[in-house]
Amino acid sequence: YEGTLGEDGTIEGTWSQGGASLGLDLEKTPSEQGPPRPQHPERPFPYQSLDVRYPNAESGNELAGTLTIPEGPGPFPAVVLISGSGPEDRDETVYGHKPFAVIADHFTRAGIAVLRFDDRGVGESSGDHGSATSEDFATDVLAGVEFLLGRSDIDPGRIGLVGHSEGGLIGPLAALRTEHVAFLVLMAGPGTTGERILFDQGELIVRASGLGQVAVDQQRSTQEGLFEATRSLEGPALETRVREILSPAMVGASQEQQDAFV
Repeated sequence: YEGTLGEDGTIEGTWSQGGASLGLDLEKTPSEQGPPRPQHPERPFPYQSLDVRYPNAESGNELAGTLTIPEGPGPFPAVVLISGSGPEDRDETVYGHKPFAVIADHFTRAGIAVLRFDDRGVGESSGDHGSATSEDFATDVLAGVEFLLGRSDIDPGRIGLVGHSEGGLIGPLAALRTEHVAFLVLMAGPGTTGERILFDQGELIVRASGLGQVAVDQQRSTQEGLFEATRSLEGPALETRVREILSPAMVGASQEQQDAFV
């Protein structure tokens, strides 16, 4: 973001990301403002809400989250919430909204315990989010299942996974690796291949930037080259080919920026 500070304290500038540039002006307000979120659960809750930590024995990182448990005699059925793509906290906070807090509240009031956790490398969870794959995130989910299995207030035969967006991909990956997942709920998960999703997203981003069909075709050609390289090459050969494909789009970028991108 680059802007100019005016005498009245406002900043007139431009925000740029991913090739898009949009006008964005900033001004001070007496306090933080945002849309009302009446659906956010607020204390006191009619259930237990516990801050918990547990290890991922496979990767060595520690996950931190919140476990909500219904009142009354257990053991209770339980679900692990799985967030979508990008670094997400346990509430899957986005634009001031906390979808996972709302979902956890709804389930727990209905008699279902809920474990939601900060992604690895986010919030209070350790680990590196940027280098992790969907398979890695699946092991974090399995660590949560193991944590629930160790609690006497959770029914080991009624533990399920609820995945949102990329979580709808991670959930099945995790379920394939254990006999302790009784059910899956997939919300807005991928219904086609990853390649098709990226093709469609790329085109939408290019068109939203105000560019025409030529730019769409260029984007598609670049993506096809990257996918083919990923399928057929490994190691240094793959890195070299990726740099070749992306070089036209990286003109003017520093070596550090290029290395980080690749």
